[in-house]
Amino acid sequence: MSTLMEHKGALLGVFFILLYFMWMDVALYYHIQGREPPQPSSEKPVYHSRSGLQGLFSPFNGLSIKMMMIDPANHYIHTPAATIFNEVTHFSSVFSFITPNMISVSHVFVAIIAVKFIASDTLLMRQVGVLLFEFRSFLDCLDGVLARVRNKQESNISEFGSMGYVVDGVADTLGSAALIIGCFLYLRRNQPSRRSMGKLSLASVESAIVGSSASSQRRILTVLGCFSLQLFISAFFWDRYISGYHQLLENPQASEQQMVELICLRILQNEVLKSALMWIIMWFWRIANAHALLEMVLFSIFINKLWEFLAFIQFIGFICLFVLISLTEVHFHDVTNYIGKLALTSKLLSAQPT
Repeated sequence: MSTLMEHKGALLGVFFILLYFMWMDVALYYHIQGREPPQPSSEKPVYHSRSGLQGLFSPFNGLSIKMMMIDPANHYIHTPAATIFNEVTHFSSVFSFITPNMISVSHVFVAIIAVKFIASDTLLMRQVGVLLFEFRSFLDCLDGVLARVRNKQESNISEFGSMGYVVDGVADTLGSAALIIGCFLYLRRNQPSRRSMGKLSLASVESAIVGSSASSQRRILTVLGCFSLQLFISAFFWDRYISGYHQLLENPQASEQQMVELICLRILQNEVLKSALMWIIMWFWRIANAHALLEMVLFSIFINKLWEFLAFIQFIGFICLFVLISLTEVHFHDVTNYIGKLALTSKLLSAQPT
């Protein structure tokens, strides 16, 4: 408790940030509930440049399944900041020779620099490392903003299978790996005591025999390995469901022959998107995806509670992910059948002669 009180300023700041996130999530929910089903069009959507500070900052611009399932820090802080930065500096046009892939590569180097600070024995240096890693997250959003502006793309969607998608995925993986390495280097030099490891770990029997440096390092590797596996599972299924729900609920443009059928389909998609269960699933993915887990680690580093957080989430994280993935899998299967059957019915009805 005394350690936490030393960081009461940081805790107070995080409290207000979480309050802001909750307020924006409520606004996002009502925004989704007020959405009208988009009209299918055979023409490519026109890109509209954002004007005014409110238009730049609004997290509802370019709203998509991906943005509804992304973590609040990226949705409400990093992405609006990257958008404002680009509009104010005209970065995408002034530095036209800098590609989004270059920025993706650059934030890997920022993550590596941050590791040097995160592995430090000094708390202040580790806090600097956290801020550097947050800058890396800003750059991660900036490469997406740049890509959308130059491609005149309105919605924030992933171009699955494209070179940019692959490069960004590899860069995110390397950045996450760098953070895990930094945590290991710090914990190896500052090994948790037997008492703290035993008190906070669910495996109390195993913790009781931890004494030697070698066994302590194995324990640290085990805990970090569990967290890394959770990151992988979360990232894999988060990406899978974004892709799947995108295909189900965000159809591309249509030809005239499909227009009548797609109007019916859009209504069904909008109905699913507004359902309470859909929102619950999306919200839990917002706080359980890999980006959100990394933000939790960064905060635990900032307040000098890294080991406590890793030991706490070691097993609970797997349970939460299992429940969320199971619920999402069932819901995704039901939505697929629901939309598929009703879309087929509307197609058959529209094909009947009048």
